[in-house]
Amino acid sequence: MCKVLLLATGRSDTYWNSPKEADYSGRSYKDLPEWESLASSCPLPGIGIYIKQKGKDFSSRHFVYLKIKGMRYDSNSETPYFDFEPVGQSNKRSRELADRLGGRVPLFSVKDCSEIMPCRLSRLPRLVRARLLCSTATGHAGRPTNWA
Repeated sequence: MCKVLLLATGRSDTYWNSPKEADYSGRSYKDLPEWESLASSCPLPGIGIYIKQKGKDFSSRHFVYLKIKGMRYDSNSETPYFDFEPVGQSNKRSRELADRLGGRVPLFSVKDCSEIMPCRLSRLPRLVRARLLCSTATGHAGRPTNWA
């Protein structure tokens, strides 16, 4: 099954636009129940979502498709780190995706592709499906134009 890692932040309105390692200080990697299997499956498709956080509201910014290159955690503090690079920007606002997912978005979570995409994966053209599921390893992750 295709998994998509959702990462959220309100740190900056351009946070997801450049490659970096996102840290979630004060959180534990254990908050993501599938941590070990996800970490060993990297690279993974991801989405960077802008949210309202600490008085700053960037939820009107468009969310960003990401390639999650790696995941690690600090063994003392359990702080999770996600190494990512942007793949492309959506034509939808982060707020729209958050609403589609039920409103409040955790800082990091995982969803099945079927929960994010408005159409069934099997109905996508073969080339698009292959790029979405497999090509994150090459850094050329494709995305259908009708993604949420």
